[in-house]
Amino acid sequence: MLLPEICRHIGAQPGRYARRFNFASCELWLCTEICHIFNFDLGHAHFPALGDGRYFLYNEDDKRDLSLYRDLSQDEGAFQHQLLTHIEAKVAYPNQNPPKNWLKSLTMKMAKYRGAGVALEGWVFLTWTSDDKYKKTPQPEQFFANVEAQLLGEEALGLLGETWVVEPERYPVIDEVFEWRGRPKRIVVQALRIVAAE
Repeated sequence: MLLPEICRHIGAQPGRYARRFNFASCELWLCTEICHIFNFDLGHAHFPALGDGRYFLYNEDDKRDLSLYRDLSQDEGAFQHQLLTHIEAKVAYPNQNPPKNWLKSLTMKMAKYRGAGVALEGWVFLTWTSDDKYKKTPQPEQFFANVEAQLLGEEALGLLGETWVVEPERYPVIDEVFEWRGRPKRIVVQALRIVAAE
């Protein structure tokens, strides 16, 4: 429920965020931005979809990319909270790690918290650009289809096992063209979510 809302917010400002994805070789900037979006832009101290209460997101808390907390504080002097969800984030490009590599990293990080009474999610931002170095994948549809096929392959299914599930829905984030180094550059981003199997 959180990922689609974050994607909609980013997608509503494509000019701003496309330029950021242009340089997103790691997840730190993205996690920081997601925290800012949730805590300030969307103002989700009160988030009805999560139930009654106040909520906040932290990044890099206890080596988790993102941590969703419920604020249990009754007064301003005490700080009490409950960890609800541990989220690991990945940004994946066509020429970088194939899904088996980022999937392995993502599931290993989430596995550390398995059985801790915390919801676990992996968010993957699939990022295609028209940059020359991606000539093997000249169209975004080809990149997304390749990832889809690889996630259904034996290697990926072996990593997911019976523990993790890749949700079928893809969330559109950005499809934007902007000028970069004197010529147009297109960036297309879609997100997917990996959750613990029930």
